[in-house]
Amino acid sequence: MLIGRRDRRTWLVSRYAGEGEPQSRLVCFPHAGGGMNSFQAWRASLSAACELVTIKYPGRDTRWSEPLPHSLPALAGMIAGAVVALLDRPTVFYGHSMGALLAFEVARRLPRQGLAHLFVAAHPAPHLPYRGEAVSDLPAAELVERLRAMGGTPDAVLADAELLELLLPAIRADFAMCERYRFEPGPPLTVPITALGGDRDAHVAPGEVAAWREHTSVRFAHHRIAGGHFFSYEDCEAIVGNVEAELPSLVVPIRRVAP
Repeated sequence: MLIGRRDRRTWLVSRYAGEGEPQSRLVCFPHAGGGMNSFQAWRASLSAACELVTIKYPGRDTRWSEPLPHSLPALAGMIAGAVVALLDRPTVFYGHSMGALLAFEVARRLPRQGLAHLFVAAHPAPHLPYRGEAVSDLPAAELVERLRAMGGTPDAVLADAELLELLLPAIRADFAMCERYRFEPGPPLTVPITALGGDRDAHVAPGEVAAWREHTSVRFAHHRIAGGHFFSYEDCEAIVGNVEAELPSLVVPIRRVAP
C-alpha cells in the first residue's frame, strides 16, 4: 500500500540536524504507550548526516481523534506503506519492546533489498509464545503500578490523574495487541538483525532475545546492555553508537560510541 506525502507526515516525525539531504535514516518504533517524542533525546547523539524518524501511532500525540489500533499486523501494514518511500537511502529500524515486534512485522512487508539493518530490543523473538500476564484489562490502579514497576514512564506522568486518563486507553490498546499477536510463519528476513536485551530486564530473558537469530538468513548479533527493560533510554549514546556502526561507512561518516 502506497501512502501519499501528506499521509507520511501523519505517520512519521522527522528530526534532522544536517544540511541538504540526509545520507541515512534511523527509523524508531516506540514501546507500548510510547509516543512521537520517545526517541527525541537520541538526536543529540546521532550523526548530523542521519535523519531520525519516529513512528507516530494512532490515538495519541497529534492523532488523538483517530481510532486506537487493535491489530499489530494490520498496523504494520499501514506503517509499511508510510516508510517504503524512506528506503531511497540506507535505513536502519530500531524497535523497543512492542516496537521491536512492530518493526519486525513492518520489515517483513518491505521490498527485499530495502532495509539495511533491523535492531530489536527488549522483546522475545516473535515465534515464542506470549508468556507474560495479560495486563490490558487490569483496573487502572493496578495497570499504573505495573507501568511503575517496568519503568519507562516518568513518575510525573504516573502521578497526574488527568493525563493518565488520556494515556491509559492507548496503553491498554498497545498491550492488547501484543497479547493477541500470533506469529505467522514465513521465510526469514534477508536483513541483518541485532537483538539487544537489558542485563537487569526482569521481563525478557536472554534466551528469548537470542532466539531472534531464527528470523534472519544473514548476519545476527545478540548483545546484553547494562540496564533494565528500558535500557535504551538509560544510556542512549551507547545504543546510538551500535546503530550507527551498522550504517554503510561509505555512505555516512560513522561516529562510533563505545558500548
